Amino acid sequence: MVEGLQTWLPIGRDLVVTVAAGVTAIAAVAGLKAWKRELNGRERFQAAKKVVTCSHRLWKACSRLRIQVSPNEEPHLDHEQLPLFTPREQRVMSECEVYAKRLDVLAKASGEYDAALLEARVLLGSWVYEAFRPFGETVTESVNLVNEYLALISDDNRLVPRESPDVERLKERVALPLTSEDELSQRLAERREGGEKQLLRFLNRSTIRR
Repeated sequence: MVEGLQTWLPIGRDLVVTVAAGVTAIAAVAGLKAWKRELNGRERFQAAKKVVTCSHRLWKACSRLRIQVSPNEEPHLDHEQLPLFTPREQRVMSECEVYAKRLDVLAKASGEYDAALLEARVLLGSWVYEAFRPFGETVTESVNLVNEYLALISDDNRLVPRESPDVERLKERVALPLTSEDELSQRLAERREGGEKQLLRFLNRSTIRR
């Protein structure tokens, strides 16, 4: 009997060690998979969060683009050079300078937004582009409207007077009173929120924070 035990004990020990090693390996694999899922979830959360943040900055820059020029935005033209320009040219230069600064801010926000969207596309899929495509199109529509206005008032060949119906019509759309909205600005906000809603599941929430 003792001899039998002496024969089987080493085998039993080897079996236990083998089983224990197998269990440890399975646990390690399961732990690695859980860690990868957690890491992937964290990366997706950060990518979605960045798109939402950058889209909000772009929305603000685009909204600011079409607000009336405030007194502290008006540039101070060189008084020595003022006699060289007509009143119309002075007005055009002043407006173009204000809008150029606003467009610079928008361009920076747009670059950050595009980078965030690309990162989200890699981690979440190409559907992210489609989710935010209407928002991007409305941003472009707003920029084109401002560019159309600037091209009209600075056209030296036509010399369109400030009081012309074409200038007044565009001026109303690119110089909204502060805190006011029109159909385009409402559409801009709604389409940005429409894109954000499709990212909510990656942000661990069910509603948009205002």
